[in-house]
This record gives sequence, C-alpha cells and structure tokens, in this order.
Amino acid sequence: MKRYGIIDFSSTAVSLLIADVEGENLIPIFRDRKAVSALDYIEKNGKFSSRGTQKVIDSIKLLISNAQAAKVTEMYAIATAAMREVKNYKEVKDEIFKETNLDFTIIGGKTEAYADYIANARFTILSSAALIDIGGASTEVCDFAKTSKKEMLSIAMGAVTIQKQCISEIYPSQKEADHINDIAEKEFDKGNFPKKGKFETAILVGANSNALYSIYADYFNIDPTKEKEIKLKKLKKLCKFLLASPSRSMLIIKNTPEKVHVIIPTALLAKNLLKRFDIKSAVISDLGVKEGYLKLIITKEVEATPLVLNKED
Repeated sequence: MKRYGIIDFSSTAVSLLIADVEGENLIPIFRDRKAVSALDYIEKNGKFSSRGTQKVIDSIKLLISNAQAAKVTEMYAIATAAMREVKNYKEVKDEIFKETNLDFTIIGGKTEAYADYIANARFTILSSAALIDIGGASTEVCDFAKTSKKEMLSIAMGAVTIQKQCISEIYPSQKEADHINDIAEKEFDKGNFPKKGKFETAILVGANSNALYSIYADYFNIDPTKEKEIKLKKLKKLCKFLLASPSRSMLIIKNTPEKVHVIIPTALLAKNLLKRFDIKSAVISDLGVKEGYLKLIITKEVEATPLVLNKED
C-alpha cells in the first residue's frame, strides 16, 4: 500500500488530501486546508500578485511538511479556476516550483468536472442523477449517465465571482440576491445546463457545498448520524434566514467562519440549480476534485510529475 498526497490550489484555499492507495482503491485518511482567497490577489491587469504568490507558497510549504510527517511517498498538485483566470499563471507556477519543488497541473473546467465524476462514480447507480460542484470561480455539472469528459459542463461563475460582482457588503441585500438569481439563470443558460425533467436527484460536492450543509444541519438541528441531504424546501427557508435574520452571523461563524463571504452566494446558487432541475433534494458528498484527480493519476489516465517526499520501505 502506498501513501499519496495531492494539493489543490483553488479560488478560496490551498487544500491537502492524503490517501492510502492499494491497486486502484483510494482511502482518504487526512485532509487539511489553508484559507487563501486567490481572487483577491488578482490585480487590475489580470495578473496574480507577488504577495498572493508568496501566501500560496507559505501555505504549500506547511501542507508539504504535514504530508512528509504523515509518511506520504509521492505528492501531486493541481490548480483549478483561480489559475485559469490569471494572465501570468506560468510565472506563478514556476515560482511555486522554485520554492517548493512541487509541479502544479493547471486543469480546465471539464477536467475538473470529470475528476468530480470519477471521485463520485458510486452514485452512477442512481437514476437520472446530476453532480454539482459550486466552486469559488466556476460551477461544474455532470450527468451521471454520460461518462465522457467532453460531455461535462463548466461555467466561469462561482460563489466568489458572484460575491465580487454583485455584493457590496459582506452579506447581500434582498435586491442583490434577486440580481444574483437573474445572473445565475443567464449563466446556466449560456453554459447549456439542463432544465426541468432531466434529473431526479443531485449530488453536491466540494468545500462550499459541505460548508453549506454544516449550516443547514445546524439550522434545522439534523441528527449528525443521518445521511447528508439538503431538501430544496428547507434550503429556500434557510436562504430567507441568511438574507434577513440578525442571527445569521452567529450561525455562519459557528459552523464555517472561513466561508463567511461566500456561503450565502453558495446557498443561492445551490437553490437556483435545484429549482432549475426541479430536484426536491440533494445528497452531499465528501469526495471531490482531489480524490478524483488522484485516482486518474494512479490509474494512469493522466500524467503528472510527483514530488517524492519519503522513499518506500
């Protein structure tokens, strides 16, 4: 059994997954993340700032140290929507490699969606199921009935981009929320996202969706031993609370303080997608792009250069 690590440089964090691998079986054993709001470090000229690059490097060094202590043999790294949006991504990639010896693979939206699909392939047994990943700077949708990467859907709109585009304060006003709903529907149309009748259920994946469930479960006092599931009717009620209640900050900070600026956009996007698909409830998955892309590496479906941390015994 080998122990692998993979780092994801996303729009909101630099995160680490450590997993034991035997054959093609992947067993996640440890996760860690360092909050880095990457989009805040993109300058007006479209370049990622040197300060942002250094913050990412510092976070990566800490995660590599954790992986080394955990006896990881090979470390891989990917970058998603954050680096797809910057003009100097090659310079940033080279600087990270110079400081850490870690070679990042910058993956496109369809590849990101495909990795989500691979990580959650167990849900293919469900009838007419959609996989939804609401990221910081992109949103991916997969139809579990379609297995080709070319058929995966991705749009350059996520919780952070919505927050920057539409919200003047930390939380949106009702008027701003209505604007978000309008923009979301237009972007879903442009991205050829299906409408009512295509799906019967959905799987929500990614850090934002899991943060949303933490708040949802606390608000509705859901038994933690139950399957993680969000019902559209209750999500609508939660969205009303998050938009208007004086108690919303306490709920958010208690459950997911690092997501305070993106959790309401995430809730609104999730609500709009479930409404669009006419899906009454969605299951929450802990598995996402890191698990999926690591599996693509170990099955040799993609090539990647590892950073060797510990030699095998």
